[in-house]
Amino acid sequence: MNTNDEFINLGRQDKAYTYISKWKLLKLDVVDPNGIWSKIQKKLKDLKDDDKLEVFTQDQIRKFFLTRPEIDMEINFFSDLMPSCLVFKYKRRIYCYTYGKVKRKNGRKITARFYFDLNKVLSLNLPI
Repeated sequence: MNTNDEFINLGRQDKAYTYISKWKLLKLDVVDPNGIWSKIQKKLKDLKDDDKLEVFTQDQIRKFFLTRPEIDMEINFFSDLMPSCLVFKYKRRIYCYTYGKVKRKNGRKITARFYFDLNKVLSLNLPI
């Protein structure tokens, strides 16, 4: 359901921009404990606590971005909007996502982009 032409409502205070790309551009509420961001961060913390996130080298990260130039280009293109880039290795594959605070929302909202299918990789049932 569209709330306006710029966003698609994902439930609660989470939204997806209508920007068309291979990876959705999301506007997420970081304070809501039942929101999408909290669910993702909890899942990543659980994987880390269970020692399921694997160690990787700088060479593996370099190779990841060299073989996926479209991700590198998107990260560079949106670096002002989403300056933080996090990388993790899970089930022998490297994944990354970027995020940044929405300045006019007092730190409650972030813009985020996950360069992988959240539901498939992290076994989440999100409306994305």
